[in-house]
Amino acid sequence: MLPIENNLALAAFAALTGLALGTLGAGGAILALPAFKYAAHLPQREASATSLLVVGSAALIGGLMTLRRCQRDPGEARPDFKVALPFLVSGLLGSWGGAMVSKFVPELALKLLFGAVVLAAAEAMYLRAMAPAHPKEPRRIPAWITPIAGLATGMLTGLVGVGGGFLIVPTLTTVTPLSLKRAAATSVWIITGNAAAALVGYIGHVHIGWGLAGAFLAIAIVGMAIGQRLARHANPKTLQLTFAVFLVMIGIVTFLKP
Repeated sequence: MLPIENNLALAAFAALTGLALGTLGAGGAILALPAFKYAAHLPQREASATSLLVVGSAALIGGLMTLRRCQRDPGEARPDFKVALPFLVSGLLGSWGGAMVSKFVPELALKLLFGAVVLAAAEAMYLRAMAPAHPKEPRRIPAWITPIAGLATGMLTGLVGVGGGFLIVPTLTTVTPLSLKRAAATSVWIITGNAAAALVGYIGHVHIGWGLAGAFLAIAIVGMAIGQRLARHANPKTLQLTFAVFLVMIGIVTFLKP
């Protein structure tokens, strides 16, 4: 039985995980994993696998919620499954492979890699927030970059248990004609697939906290519903900068805390 302060910390991180997925379409596992590691005291691999279960399930539910809203409101940002397909196919392979490789990597190395990923995510969020809303010259990047980025994102998902939305969303807005909102709506489906593939690789050699994940997910879903409503009215730049600062704090704690 965890102390009450640990349970409160888990509940707070669950709400923030849902808010991140609902407002930005990214960042869920980056919040869930440290919650399981430091508040629930799970080992690194168990925390990674459990966070993938939560974030993959939350992303799937969030995607279904978006589709339902699209039926009621034609102006709602819709996911583009045609654009997502090459990213998802390569991501599935990378996620499964990353999860299989992770069992040979020392836990300290996985922890340090996660810390580096968190700080990279903070930088990506900051750069996205500070980028001009309408760049003067559209960037032309070869289409083959998309599956390569999908493979790399999938590998990160499998290795350290992050969904990779902080990479998926900017990649989709760069190499495809999707807007930020449509990229966020599309990214949750890619996260769902990557998380599922990574979990297949983890099952059998890593314990997963199913009960803990269920309670965390229930709170995250409420946070995600609030986040999706908030995203329609809040300033995206403010949301991204706030999240970037929060990620820097998590990254520092990851490196400093044993």
